[in-house]
Amino acid sequence: MARRLPYQEGDWFLVPLVEDQWAAGRVARLHPVGKIAFVYLFGPFANPPVIDELAALLPSEAVLIGRIADQGLVRREWPVLGHADWRRGDWPLMPFRNVDPITRRVRRVGLLRVGLTAPACGLRTRLSIDRHATRRSAAKGEGNHGIGSATRSQSDALGLAWVGDGWRWSSNGTAMISQDGLRVYRPPSWKPYHGIYQANFERWVDGQVSRTPIANGHLNITD
Repeated sequence: MARRLPYQEGDWFLVPLVEDQWAAGRVARLHPVGKIAFVYLFGPFANPPVIDELAALLPSEAVLIGRIADQGLVRREWPVLGHADWRRGDWPLMPFRNVDPITRRVRRVGLLRVGLTAPACGLRTRLSIDRHATRRSAAKGEGNHGIGSATRSQSDALGLAWVGDGWRWSSNGTAMISQDGLRVYRPPSWKPYHGIYQANFERWVDGQVSRTPIANGHLNITD
């Protein structure tokens, strides 16, 4: 049975940013079971905008358009404001090409995939940990190693930054894989041996034969 999502197509929502600013987003399309959503993002705003203000925004004014992981919406960390004059045809999907880094062949045409931390649009999600230090630890470590602790939403933001633009879901939908296939982010899951939730930041090398990553950073989840 499909889970009931706390948001629906056409909903406006808010995203907290650094420096006490806000972004506003609109869900243009959603997956029946969640995990991903195609959104239009606007901002930044000095104060949280209300839905009447957002109703006046046009799709062409968006600073970021693309496909995002929906954890912030599901965990209600990104407040959902509701509908306002939703006309599906005015908010179209955007095409993208997924190019194989080795053969340069176009493997698939589908949705544009972007993360909320893209610096060009000035929308950086609010994190209370040193995101860059955690990523450096994941990039430099060898074998299984710890890289600190974070909340679930912080971990997911780090994961998006780890795999970068052009990432794809694994075939079983449990991991995010970078475009070149050399970085993998596994969202938080229960680790019975340790008795805690952990996320994994894996690093592989080109042409690797072993099925074990050359490095596997474990991030402890605090909530």
